[in-house]
Amino acid sequence: MLVKHDTGAIVSLLERKSSLYLIRKVPSISAADVGVAMVGMLLRYRSHIHTIAADNCGEFCGHEQVVEKLKTDIGIPP
Repeated sequence: MLVKHDTGAIVSLLERKSSLYLIRKVPSISAADVGVAMVGMLLRYRSHIHTIAADNCGEFCGHEQVVEKLKTDIGIPP
């Protein structure tokens, strides 16, 4: 994610095996905005998603919303 002068952030998702790369601009780096963007980008691929790996940043603290909407699991390191 990239934040510059409060102009928003970029959420980027990469599926390593297929090299599918999704990107979306969000208004802020808040957990709510990041969660909505992740669900919006991944909803159409829901049946193919088994686990999402995320880093341990504050913007992923709302991951329960993503897990619930996509019916998947998310791995965040301690």
